[in-house]
Amino acid sequence: MNMPKHLNAAIAYIESNLCAEFDLEEAARLACVTSDSFLRFFSYMTGMSLNEYIRRRRLTLAGADIRKTSDRILDIAVKYGYDSADAFTRAFVKQHGMTPTAYRKNGGSLKVYPPASFHIIIK
Repeated sequence: MNMPKHLNAAIAYIESNLCAEFDLEEAARLACVTSDSFLRFFSYMTGMSLNEYIRRRRLTLAGADIRKTSDRILDIAVKYGYDSADAFTRAFVKQHGMTPTAYRKNGGSLKVYPPASFHIIIK
């Protein structure tokens, strides 16, 4: 069994569904483990829960959209799963240290979280 290959397939599935609801059962199936095992293993290997990973990735992509597009902040918030501009702004400030509007207006640096990937290195 090629565990990194299966885990990376699950990550690819999650990444392709960041803007939509994804099926935890499908991610676990791709990783060849149960849902509970996938959640525990993911948390152990990344140091964060799957929900936290998804939130961080969405806010990373939202920051790119804010900078690259002229879409309304509310439209970007909804695209990345937030029900209101206020909830999105609170999450954005928590991760990036500035509001989405301030980032669009003034630029700055964001705390970016790249997609996870799993590799085995034997020394």
